[in-house]
Amino acid sequence: LHYISAAIFRLAMEEQTLPRLVHEGGVTALCNICLRCPRDILTTQLCASALSLLSQQTIGRYAVVQEGCVPALVTLLHEASDSSTLRHGLLTLSNLLLDTAHHVQVLGQGGVAAIILLSNHKCSEIRESCAIALFNFSRGEAASEKGVSASAIPAIIALSRLPQPRTRMRCAATLCKLASVEDNVNLMVEEGVVPAFIDMLQTRDQDIVKHCCAAL
Repeated sequence: LHYISAAIFRLAMEEQTLPRLVHEGGVTALCNICLRCPRDILTTQLCASALSLLSQQTIGRYAVVQEGCVPALVTLLHEASDSSTLRHGLLTLSNLLLDTAHHVQVLGQGGVAAIILLSNHKCSEIRESCAIALFNFSRGEAASEKGVSASAIPAIIALSRLPQPRTRMRCAATLCKLASVEDNVNLMVEEGVVPAFIDMLQTRDQDIVKHCCAAL
């Protein structure tokens, strides 16, 4: 299984082979290996890296979602312990969430919950990946559902306090989007969004300030 993963990873690096790799079951094979070897670090790194490459293309994103591979990704994110596997798994979910048509399925299959769970990870790169994924998710209507907001908003507010300017900018943009939904306002205030905005405004970064002011 490790060598099969390695072969698929190398094939995924060649853009011209992607359609055939997808149509002949490459995505499904990777996901099956994820489910069978979620704690084999060398294998999971290859699987997650290959899936992130495949998800960069529309045809690959469609295959991951339509072939029911999101649960395998979620298993990988729950079981894997190394940062490389987690980063590439999150990158795959971020790429899937670029297409708003995939949001409902990714949400329903536990993808968003897995992102929120990892948002307090000790690794800054993983937190950055979570911020990107949640930003992509906030662009769709599914992010406005009350049950989703209840868990996503505290995670985004926590991420907004991190020192990385890019992470803070994405969090400000995500909170701005969520603030446009009236049902979210009370929850955001209760979770401390106003102090978070005030803190981010101190950065005087033009993009961060713009999103904070728009949200307020």
